[in-house]
Amino acid sequence: MRIAFATNIWTHHQSAFCEEMVRLVGADSFRLLLTQGFHEERRELGWSPNVPKHSWVIGPPVSRADWEELARIVDEADVAVLGSCPRWMWLRRAGTGKLTFYATERYFKMPLYWWRFLNPRFLLVLRRLKRIANNPNSHYLAIGNRAASDMRTIGAFGGRTWRWAYFLGNPNQSPLERPERPMRVLWLGRMLALKRIDTLLTAVFAIRDEPGFGHVDIIGTGPEFSRLEALSRRLGLASKVSFQGPIPAKQVASVMRASDVYVLASDRHEGWGAVVNEAMAEGMVVVANEEAGVSRVLIRHQETGFLFGDGNVDALAQILRTLSRSRELRNKIGLAAATHIREHWHPRVGAERLLELSTGLLGLRAMPNYDDGPCSRC
Repeated sequence: MRIAFATNIWTHHQSAFCEEMVRLVGADSFRLLLTQGFHEERRELGWSPNVPKHSWVIGPPVSRADWEELARIVDEADVAVLGSCPRWMWLRRAGTGKLTFYATERYFKMPLYWWRFLNPRFLLVLRRLKRIANNPNSHYLAIGNRAASDMRTIGAFGGRTWRWAYFLGNPNQSPLERPERPMRVLWLGRMLALKRIDTLLTAVFAIRDEPGFGHVDIIGTGPEFSRLEALSRRLGLASKVSFQGPIPAKQVASVMRASDVYVLASDRHEGWGAVVNEAMAEGMVVVANEEAGVSRVLIRHQETGFLFGDGNVDALAQILRTLSRSRELRNKIGLAAATHIREHWHPRVGAERLLELSTGLLGLRAMPNYDDGPCSRC
């Protein structure tokens, strides 16, 4: 079985899954197709632009002939998984009638106002999408919260929709049990308005005098950096909050092991939030805005993490206050989070299930039925 997987760039968000696919089907039967060059903003965040020299990695294209080669590989594959690639490649693949999975984050990150259906350009985009979705061999891999419901809203893909994710490699060793200490909170990434880091700072102001609360480390860079530093100063949080520039991706795990709680305050514009995978795998307690893409997929409230309402500073502060008062609770939730990632959202699980689902849909074996995790119905 020849499998082609198209995405934008080589990242640790996708590479572990691809390596598992190669393990399952062999390097001769799998192709990872990169459709974009490396963005400098990724380098600023500590990502490496280097693509390993694997025989199964193709791209990114620099000429029309390169694009045609990528399209040919997609057309000839028995199974194609198409994420970040041009729409014409999606349409061309749909024309082959072969088994194809379209993997995207939620379609309507901005609220869907019904007057948009009066816009001819918007209707043209939807018409093209439906040409892809209405093919009975087209299936949808829904990445994140509300991705599947957005497609149902516009009548796309019918019941051919499956849960999906970004898969990050996680350590084989058990997560560290955190020592008795004042609670350390972590945030890291690109500082954008959609990340709502101001919500975290305001919640920290509310619990700044809690005896069990220690410190917040904010790591990264971006257009919001100066504004957030200024907000922290106005709130008088200099002794409680530290700002640090970005760190190399290979250092993230050690920083997480030195922290207790990760806060993802991002709103609905956050299509996923792969840092949550990393934090949970390292045994951190994740406290997340319920509207972020990753939240309701990976986190079971009060079991593998905590959820709070969008922009609800009081709810976030109360969760942090509760966690600051109980090391036992932090360790219990952190262990449950790491176990959940290992058993349900490990890249090995994603690769094995996608292969099982593909062979089932091709009639080569009985259809699998998963209650939770990758390739469960949604």
